[in-house]
Order: sequence, then C-alpha cells, then structure tokens
Amino acid sequence: YWLAQFEGTIHKVMSAEHFEKAGEYSLAAEQYDLALTSANTRKTLGEIENLTLRSRAAREAEEKAKFNE
Repeated sequence: YWLAQFEGTIHKVMSAEHFEKAGEYSLAAEQYDLALTSANTRKTLGEIENLTLRSRAAREAEEKAKFNE
C-alpha cells in the first residue's frame, strides 16, 4: 500500500501491478484509473489507451474472482 501513496503515473502503474499480483483487482483498477487521470491531463493517447485496457482487465479479473468464490 505504501507505493500507492506516491503521485505520478509511474507510481500508480507500479502499485496497480503489485495489487494485481496480490489478487487485489479492485485496488489495481483504482490505481490504473488514477494513472489514467494523469495521462489524460498530459494528453498522451497511447498511454491513455493502454491504461484503459489494463483498468478494464483488472475489473474483469475482480468479477471472475468473485464468481469463483
């Protein structure tokens, strides 16, 4: 959780990746969304598309994990 406290896109993406590996998909999606907000501010289209896909995938993984419980 300590990494999520830092600002900046790279920190948000790294923390999201760690949350995904830990199976904390909703927290991962939240961090991807925060990174996406940063990317939108800078208007970096490639990064926006990538983060949108990763956020969506994390949310879908969360739903699958809930379904399999």
